Amino acid sequence: MFVCVCGLICCSYERAREYFMRVLSLCGDRLLCTWETTLFNLGHTCRKLRMYDEAITYYSKAQNAQPKNASVRHMPATQRTRNARATQTHARPN
Repeated sequence: MFVCVCGLICCSYERAREYFMRVLSLCGDRLLCTWETTLFNLGHTCRKLRMYDEAITYYSKAQNAQPKNASVRHMPATQRTRNARATQTHARPN
C-alpha cells in the first residue's frame, strides 16, 4: 500500500493505478471493509487519469465496503456530477 500512495504523491498515477490493482488482486472476490482505503485511493487515481467511469466504479466499491464512512459516501455522486459538467462543457458550441 505504501508504494501505491508514493505513486500518488509523486504524480505517477499510471504506476499508482497498477500497484493498487495488484493489491486488490490479492483479495480476490472478498472485498472486506479493510480494502475501503485502497478502493477509495484507486478511485482518486482513476479520476486523476480522467478515467471517470472507472473512478465511479471504485468509489462505489469503497462505499459498499464501508457504507458508514462519510468520506466515501458522497464520492460516487460527486464524480457523476463532475462527469455531467465535463460533458456539458465539451458539448457547448464555441
